Amino acid sequence: MKTKMLFLFIAVFSFGVFAQEKVDCIEKEKQFNQMLFERTFDKANQEWSSIKKSCGTSSEHFCRLGVELLQYNIDVAAAADKEKTVRTLLEWYDQYDKSFPENNNGNLVHKAMALSDNKVGSESEIYSYLDAAFQLKKESFTDALALSIYFDLYYKKYTASKSTITINQLLEKYFAVNALLEASATKVPEKKQNCLTAMAGMKSLMLDLLVCDNLVPYTQDNFEQNKSNVDWLSSVASIMSERCYAKPVVETVCLQLHLLQPTSKSAAYLGKYYTNVLNQPKAVEYYQLSASLATTVQEKSGLLYTLASVLVSTDKAKSREVILSAIAIDPKNSKYLIFLANLYANATECAANDKEKKAIYKLAINTLQKALLLDSKYKSAIDNLLKNCTKNMGDTAELKNKSVKIGCWINETVQF
Repeated sequence: MKTKMLFLFIAVFSFGVFAQEKVDCIEKEKQFNQMLFERTFDKANQEWSSIKKSCGTSSEHFCRLGVELLQYNIDVAAAADKEKTVRTLLEWYDQYDKSFPENNNGNLVHKAMALSDNKVGSESEIYSYLDAAFQLKKESFTDALALSIYFDLYYKKYTASKSTITINQLLEKYFAVNALLEASATKVPEKKQNCLTAMAGMKSLMLDLLVCDNLVPYTQDNFEQNKSNVDWLSSVASIMSERCYAKPVVETVCLQLHLLQPTSKSAAYLGKYYTNVLNQPKAVEYYQLSASLATTVQEKSGLLYTLASVLVSTDKAKSREVILSAIAIDPKNSKYLIFLANLYANATECAANDKEKKAIYKLAINTLQKALLLDSKYKSAIDNLLKNCTKNMGDTAELKNKSVKIGCWINETVQF
């Protein structure tokens, strides 16, 4: 009986001590958080040595508070002490990952960027952390600048004199990183501009290599194993539709992308492809679909403008109908009015006589003047078109205060 009581006492005592320690850590975390909030960093540094031993890894939040303090120490460190403070932060990230191995804080990327931002360590060390993040923690690798640095360092390895990296491996890395940036831009709107900037920088770096002689065989070789990978298909379709827009493999990739994830963008890729291979019915079909899938006014009106451009050579009536739809949903875009004015100015087949011809040019002039009122972005182009239309219209004195009906696909009455 005494033995049982002794065990019970030890168990209760141990639980009490354990609970007290947990309470202490929670309280210490609150106190430490308050120090950082009040920016009393000297006091926080004095407490840090003892706190990190007893409670520093008691929660992920405490780990992040430690990161905040150590980052401050880096920011204020003298040049001679910079590397030491950076290395201290890297050690803390190691402890963070050891204590919480399933965390999604992206600590490998943070370690690389701490080195890069503070010009500490070698490119090889920075690359090793970024590559580990790419291979092991890709889902949390969303920092646009870090991804840009990672690809830049990989590209340097490719261009090194004794490199064993092939062009296909380089393209594979390019499309994989590009896919991460595209995904990040879509999921986190506030990161979109940074992602677009990083993508533009990568494309500029690769410009001489993103040619059909490289892209076509790469895509053909890798399509089968990636035909269920939407990110890969999207990234490849984006580049291929720009650089190798009439190659049959572009159709293959874009159709598969559209099958798996139909969007305005995937339909637009197909519209562009069929335009370039002179299959206008298909081009019109996919541009119409693309516009119907658009999610913003600017995207929808822009796609309608493209569709109107595709139709202009074969069906001016339909082209006019489409551009009027673009104007209706985005009435402040002067580019659409300029297109409509050009459509009118090139519609002399609708003039049965000289009066109707003058009326057509007058209609074009009226449309251009509306465009001029919207903004001055295209003023030079509008002025030139106005000059040409006025010259072609000629003298209209006999039509003053009269109206002229234009038939054909225009079907408008013009007042002089």
